[in-house]
Amino acid sequence: MDKQKMNSVANAFLESGQQSLLDELYKGVCSAWNIGHDSDEHSTFNEVFWKTTLRFKGGDFVNLLSRSFKNAKIDLARRHMVRKKREVVIKNYVTDDQKEDTLQLLYLASDYDLEKAVISHFSKKKEADKLILIDFLLESAKIHLDSTMTAIIEEFPRHKTLNALGKALGLSRNAVDRKLRSLSNHYDGNRFGDIEDYLAV
Repeated sequence: MDKQKMNSVANAFLESGQQSLLDELYKGVCSAWNIGHDSDEHSTFNEVFWKTTLRFKGGDFVNLLSRSFKNAKIDLARRHMVRKKREVVIKNYVTDDQKEDTLQLLYLASDYDLEKAVISHFSKKKEADKLILIDFLLESAKIHLDSTMTAIIEEFPRHKTLNALGKALGLSRNAVDRKLRSLSNHYDGNRFGDIEDYLAV
């Protein structure tokens, strides 16, 4: 099944919700992408495929799935690397009943704080994703041609309400609101996912 066919089936499933179309799409992608039976990869793909079908709002399903699967595989590889770093191999010789030396490998957890590392990783990733999104919005909306929009964006983080922002810039609240809404129209959910992910603390 080629990309065009997969996108066609994905959009048909979105409209009808027929399980048979979802099954066809799943089998088509697995075959086209040679998804093996390696337990980690297969499990990761299944999870990503399911989440992507839930997030999909129409358009290029294959691109959305491909990007999500690539990121998931990168995250999986990083988790494996972290696990390896946390294992410290030591040698401990013990004597059994026959007085023969036996080598045992003991794995001790280091003082590495995995939870803190994961939170830090996702915080950095979220900030990087926000910067990418902002660059995209600025370029799409041609902000460099609109001095009012530029001023709103620059001042936005310094004010708690649209009223305060408008007052600082000598604009009405409605004018600020209209500018921000026009900026939001350039947001591409298929490319960047759920907007709530960027707003969550």
